[in-house]
Amino acid sequence: GAALLAGKGVKGAGLEEAGKKSSEQSLFCMPNFWRVVVFMTAVLFTSQQWRYMDLIMPKFCTRNFGDAVPFGNIQSINFWGCVFLPPLISSLTSGMDDVSVMLPGIWVMALSSFPLLFFNSPYAVAAWTALMTMGEVVWSPRSSSYAASLAPVGREGVFLMMCSWPTYLTK
Repeated sequence: GAALLAGKGVKGAGLEEAGKKSSEQSLFCMPNFWRVVVFMTAVLFTSQQWRYMDLIMPKFCTRNFGDAVPFGNIQSINFWGCVFLPPLISSLTSGMDDVSVMLPGIWVMALSSFPLLFFNSPYAVAAWTALMTMGEVVWSPRSSSYAASLAPVGREGVFLMMCSWPTYLTK
C-alpha cells in the first residue's frame, strides 16, 4: 500500500508513465505552445544574422576591402551594443506589450543588411552591424518575456526552452 502511494513498484511506475504521457500530450494541445513555436520559427532566419556576422563578415571584409579592414572593431559594435543598450531599451519600453515592442525590433534586424545592397564599404558593414544590434536588443530580450507570459503555471521552463531553440541553431 505505502509503496503504491509513494510511486514505487511496477504499478507506481505505470502511473508515473501515464501521468508523463498525458502531460506531454496536453503540452502539444496548448494553443499558446504552438504560438511560441510558430513565432520563434518565423524569426529563425532573422536571428541567424548573429551567426553570419561571426562566420561570414570577417572573410567578406578581407576579400572586399583588404587585410587592413578593422572587422574586429566592426564586430565590437554588436558586443558593446548588447552590453549597454538592453537596460536602456527595457526601461524605455517597460510599460508596453511584448509583441508591440518585438515587431519593430524584428523589422529593424531583418532589414539591417540593406546598406550592404547599396554600398560596398566598411561603413556599410558597420551600418549593418549597428542596425542589426539595435533590432536585436529590442526584440530578443522581449521574446523570452513573451514566451513566459503565454506559459501556464508550472510550464514556464518548457516555453522558455522553445523560445530559445533558434539560438542553438544559430550559434
